[in-house]
Parts: sequence; C-alpha cells; structure tokens
Amino acid sequence: MTNMIERLTEVSRGRGRRRTQVPFVVAGTERPSGPSLRSKWAALPIALVLMCGLLLVSEVAAPDTKLVTASFPQAVSIYEGSDVVVMGVKIGKVASLEPKGDHVDAVIEYESDYKLPKDVKAAIVTPTLVADRFVQLTPAYTGGPALADGGEIPIERTAVPVELDRIYASLSELTTALGPNGANKNGALSDVLREGADALEGNGKIGNQAIADMSEAAQVLGGNSEQLFSTLSQLSEVTRTLARNDDTTEKFLTDLSTVSTQLAGESDELDQALVAIAQAVKVTKSFVENNRDALVGDVKELNKTLNILAKEKETLGTVLDLAPLGIGNLAESFDARSGSVGFRLQVGPIGSDLSNILCMVVENDQIPGAKEICALFKALLPAGSTAPAGQALTEGSAPTDRDTETGLPLDTGTQAEQPEVEPEVVTQGGISELTGSLQELMSGGKR
Repeated sequence: MTNMIERLTEVSRGRGRRRTQVPFVVAGTERPSGPSLRSKWAALPIALVLMCGLLLVSEVAAPDTKLVTASFPQAVSIYEGSDVVVMGVKIGKVASLEPKGDHVDAVIEYESDYKLPKDVKAAIVTPTLVADRFVQLTPAYTGGPALADGGEIPIERTAVPVELDRIYASLSELTTALGPNGANKNGALSDVLREGADALEGNGKIGNQAIADMSEAAQVLGGNSEQLFSTLSQLSEVTRTLARNDDTTEKFLTDLSTVSTQLAGESDELDQALVAIAQAVKVTKSFVENNRDALVGDVKELNKTLNILAKEKETLGTVLDLAPLGIGNLAESFDARSGSVGFRLQVGPIGSDLSNILCMVVENDQIPGAKEICALFKALLPAGSTAPAGQALTEGSAPTDRDTETGLPLDTGTQAEQPEVEPEVVTQGGISELTGSLQELMSGGKR
C-alpha cells in the first residue's frame, strides 16, 4: 500500500511540473486550445486520491495504545487530556473521568511501547501551586509480571495531594486554638514559651547534644523497624486476646484484688511467718556449715542406695505388687485365741539341706572364716535336715469354725491330738565343743 501511495505521489509531482506547450502566436490572434483545460480537470481526481492516501498512511502509522483504570478518592484539577507520566516522561493521557460513589475512576490511555508493573501505583501530583496537575505512575517497569491491557489500579494503590484550602483550614484551627481565645486566653502559652526560653538560655550545646542523641535513637529504631513492628504486633495480639477474654480478665483482676486485700489485712501474720522462715533458713545454714562433711557422706550413701534401688526396680515392683496380698494373708492367718500365726512356709527344694543354705549365705557375705563356719554348720546340721514348715489342713480334715462377726475360731471343746516330740538332749560336752569352735571362729581360727 505504501509503495502504491509513493508512486501516486511521484506521478502527481511529475504532472505538476509538466508545462503546457503553447505555440508562439501573436497576442490576441488565438485563444488557448481545449486540451489544456481538460488536463487541469484530469489532475483533480489524482489530487483527491493523494489526499486519501496521506490520511490512510497517517492512520496506519499511528501507534497503538493501552488502557488502565485508576480509582482515586477524588480527582481535583484532573481533566480529560491531563498528562500521564512515568519518572517525568509522558507516556499517555487521561482519556475519561467517571465519578462512582465514594471514588472517581480515571481511564488512562498510554502508548503500547511502554510496560507497567503488575503492582503499579498511581498518584496525582501538584508540581507547583499554579501548574497543572498530572498523574504519576510508579514504579517504572524493570522486569517481571506486567500489567495487562485494561487492567485496574485499586484505590489502595492510589494517592492524592492534600488540598491547599485544607492546609489553610488546619493552620487556622491551630492558630485559633493557640490564640488569645484558646490556650493563651490567660497567658498560659506565653508563660510556657517564656519559661522554655529561660530554660534553654545558655544551654544550646546541651540542646544540640540532646537533638543529636534523639537522632541516633531514631536511627536505631529505624534500623530495627522489623523487630519494633513485630513487638507492636505481638502487643496488639495480646490486647485482642485480653479483649476476647474480658470477663475472665476482669474476674482474675477481682480475685487478685481480693487476695491483695486479704494479705494486707494479715500483714502481721505474714511478717511473723517471714521472720520464722528467715530464722529457719539461718538455722539450716548453720547446720549445713557444721555438718558439711557428714551431709556429703550421707548424700553419697543415699546416691548409692538410690542406684541400688534403680537396679532392683523390677524386684521392688514385684514386692510392691505382692506385699499387700502377703500382709493381708498374714492378717488372716493370725489366731487371736491362741496368739499364734497359722501358716506354712514354702521354702521349696532348697530347704532340704539347711547346712548348704547357711554356707551359701556366709560365703556370699564374705565373712572371715567362711570355710570353718560351713564345716561347723555341716557338723551341726547333717545332710537331710530340713527347715520347719507350718502344717496345712490335710484332705478330709474339717476347717476350724469361726465366729461370723469377730472372725475368731470357735471353741468346740475338742482339740486334735498332737504327737509328743521329745526334745533333743544336748550334752555338756557337746555344748563346750560348740562354744570352743565359735570362739575360735570369732578370733580368726586356731593359731
């Protein structure tokens, strides 16, 4: 299309430069011929075609544009056609403004050659008091997701300048509040300024140092802004938690107040208790200082005992499980009438030889002269000697009748006949021999 238009332009220019050759005649003797007039009318369509081509070229060459809608709280001094800039470079204009409830939607038209970040912000800027306002888009695109054509900038990402009349109104309110009809009605503000001037007179160096210290403190706070805001957020969360548990907090404070009142009413008793505790601590301190070595030894022995108990925890567990049953059975076996305990001790097969049992006890305890003692046991308790055992009810024998209330056996008037056992007679010589053997063992054996 462009080539065709260029060719039409060249043809038009060539025809424009062509001159009509008129034969040399004497003036007034011959009129212009007909072909010259027809050539002028023939150039008119060519000119029209040329103009249409130029318009088409300008339309085709026009750059494409994109649209974005920004929502502002207000759009004072912003009109259709106001400039839209990025870092001072104009990239578009405001296409239209449409009020919607509590905000104004500004449709911004900008060149498609420019990209905007997805989180772009918009602000209405007032360069001077008299200059026209414009819309500033920030930040400039440097990479990452881009804002799509027809995107939106919500009101949370827009800003508008403070109006001058609002500033004047604020200053007027301030001066009125501090003026003779306000805080300075009785000269209070003047007194404050006077006292401040007197206090600062001659202390300029100190004031300068104070300002410098405050600046450093502000820098420290600025450098730790994340921690500071985190602390404030946590305090806010604590406050919200207390607010959610207002009833519980109020009850806690009431109880705390009651306890404080009660403690205040018993201050004398508390003083006496604290004095007694102080005396007890003093006595304990003296006792520990005077018996330090003994306490250290006791602690060591206690540690050994605890270690033994820790090693025998399974045995202790068994004892604790079976001891209540054994004690209960022992109580049941006691005969209150005869004053005896009727039970049978089950020693098992190890009770068939008492001398070996006693020898094992002596050897395990590593008693001096264990061999001589074992020989003595074997002499006194020959093989086959058994441990005495209680007698149990034999099959077919009747159990003892007991009182249903007291649990004591009833006196039936009859007793089972017990076989008479003749006591073993120990001769004088045997006693002397046993005594001599024991003396030798206690003294370490024969010498």
